[in-house]
Amino acid sequence: MAKKTARLERLSGFFASAEEKEWRKELRMYAETLSTHAKTTPRNSKLVEDDTYMTTKLPEILKKKSCISKADLERIMRWKLARGKFRPTLPGLIRRNSEESVESVSKDAIRIMTAGDTKQALKTLCKLTGVGPATASAILATSYPKTVPFMADEAMDADKQLGPRKYTLAHYILFAESMCAKAKELGGDWTANDIVRALWTVGHRTSSVKPTSFVPGSSTKKRNRVNNSKKTVSSGGVKKSRRQRK
Repeated sequence: MAKKTARLERLSGFFASAEEKEWRKELRMYAETLSTHAKTTPRNSKLVEDDTYMTTKLPEILKKKSCISKADLERIMRWKLARGKFRPTLPGLIRRNSEESVESVSKDAIRIMTAGDTKQALKTLCKLTGVGPATASAILATSYPKTVPFMADEAMDADKQLGPRKYTLAHYILFAESMCAKAKELGGDWTANDIVRALWTVGHRTSSVKPTSFVPGSSTKKRNRVNNSKKTVSSGGVKKSRRQRK
């Protein structure tokens, strides 16, 4: 429980107060952190390979075919479960979909997304068995990184204003707005999905900066002064169950 609390504090502190260069550092550490996470359990052994597929191959598939196959959907789910909390019932639910339904539904979703209606595109993907807003966002995120961030637990936990996690379409819209706003705040070439990847790193990297290093509204120098003074003192101075859709 203490470890979970510390993780939440680390994420929320970072989200609220970290400067752009600190965000950039975490984003650069994503690949290394992912590689370490892939070694934590045998079922994560393909995580690095699947992550490469998600960022390079999947966007090419959607651009060329404007839909995904059942095999693509199964791989997306494998990536999602390896990267986050494993839910053993989801792979079986995904396998219940027919090849035809996956291609048809995903084609409709991409057509709607191309027209600029993110909410309806996600809602369309959620028609597939075992697919909720989180999985739907995973399908679209790497092709539309500026506006459709992946609905990762770490990123949801980071913004306290979002409240407790809710795997609903309505909560996703609020989440996406938060990630897009942070990307805009950081400026440059940041995308909403970059924000999610950086926060995933913060949540999984044990060497991440401790939450006490982040003082809301402070500059780096001010945070350092706060930390140094502490050292001085211490030394004497949508309608499926959550288990079925995510």
